[in-house]
Amino acid sequence: MALDSGAYRALRRELRGTWAAAGTRCWLCGQAIDYSLPAGDPAAFELDHKIPRKQRPDLELEPRNCAPTHLRCNRSKGASAHQLALGETTEDW
Repeated sequence: MALDSGAYRALRRELRGTWAAAGTRCWLCGQAIDYSLPAGDPAAFELDHKIPRKQRPDLELEPRNCAPTHLRCNRSKGASAHQLALGETTEDW
């Protein structure tokens, strides 16, 4: 399914509204998103697929696979899966 489909646009609109009302932060950098910024602004909202569409196109419209990001954060991530930092290991590790 293409990102310009009506179903995708409706899901994006719905999730954006929910996340904006809750003040949900960028899941990649943890900073606040200004949901009022116009598309194309590096700090603007962009919907990200946690498991990239290239890997799992069947999850494109699955809300649990979607997360809010800044445009710049999502573009930096590209089409790869986000790797969570585990922090420093201890000697016991």
